Amino acid sequence: MLFKGTKPARCLTTERCQTKSDKQKTSTAKKIMEQVQAATKKMFSISTQNTYTKKINVKFNKTDMGMLHECFVRGVDVNINKDSKGNTSFGGYTMKTAIAKYKDREGNIRYEGKTFNELLAKLAFQYICG
Repeated sequence: MLFKGTKPARCLTTERCQTKSDKQKTSTAKKIMEQVQAATKKMFSISTQNTYTKKINVKFNKTDMGMLHECFVRGVDVNINKDSKGNTSFGGYTMKTAIAKYKDREGNIRYEGKTFNELLAKLAFQYICG
């Protein structure tokens, strides 16, 4: 035992010890992965071969999905406030992501994914030209 009075964790990585929220996160991640795979296939795959193009099936593997995940957040800004007495307080943080959320004048929420599509194209390029 590392600390007196604590019990060692018996199952840190087994499925039977996952909570409902862990299982929900896993299922959500799988659904998102399937949606990204479907969008990638629709955008970049060529289903027929002719004299000008060859048949291309673009499907991302786990490494590609990992790169997509790592590149999704483009930057983090930390909001630090300093008052007149010299006290510093943390005011939260904001993230810049590849899909931006906007609210128009009518109050409708819309998403702009130009950067995300560019990121998908860069990852799919290896399958198209390879």
